[in-house]
Amino acid sequence: MKSNRMREEKQNFALLCLVLLLLLTAPFFLSGCEREAVITIENQRSQDVKIYHTFVHADGTLGEATYQGTISANSTKTQYIILIYDYNVKRIEAIEPSGKIVFSQDYNRADLEKIKWKIVIPP
Repeated sequence: MKSNRMREEKQNFALLCLVLLLLLTAPFFLSGCEREAVITIENQRSQDVKIYHTFVHADGTLGEATYQGTISANSTKTQYIILIYDYNVKRIEAIEPSGKIVFSQDYNRADLEKIKWKIVIPP
């Protein structure tokens, strides 16, 4: 009887330790998860541009470009960008109606913080 009780207490203690470990380590795992941020893109061109975001892999290869919308000539638009980890890189491209890429720049979280989350597409 006493050994069953001792075994139960040990199991409960082990379970409690596991739960505490999970609670203490969860923030580290969650901080590396997808994080959505807001960026502002200012189009200073005299034409509308289509905006695409592309994930840049660590080896330099590109993921699939995703269309994020059109920004009218001489206007500003707010968009969301997803950075999986702080060091991950996204390529932001602006394409004019003819299909010509008029802006292409790679950014990580630190880069975006330096420019205060605002990207300017020059004329």
